[in-house]
Amino acid sequence: MRKLFENINSITFELDEITRIVSAEKEVIKIKKVKTGSNNSVEKWLMTLQENMMFAVKRFIKDAHLAFKEEDDFKRHNWVMEDHPA
Repeated sequence: MRKLFENINSITFELDEITRIVSAEKEVIKIKKVKTGSNNSVEKWLMTLQENMMFAVKRFIKDAHLAFKEEDDFKRHNWVMEDHPA
């Protein structure tokens, strides 16, 4: 997978579905399930995997943006390092 997608170390299968991707830093990202059974061509499920990865990244960015607060007691360090690590 590392040759196809940058920084993906592995993917997690459950039966005939991909459910998670794991980065080289061992970060685990849950994605919408990608069916990989015998009825689906490799090209089709790789395209679906790519679409689901982009959707997951957009979702994480949106969640992080909504969680960011410009208040006096807001701790940016905690927001970056603990709540929404890279």
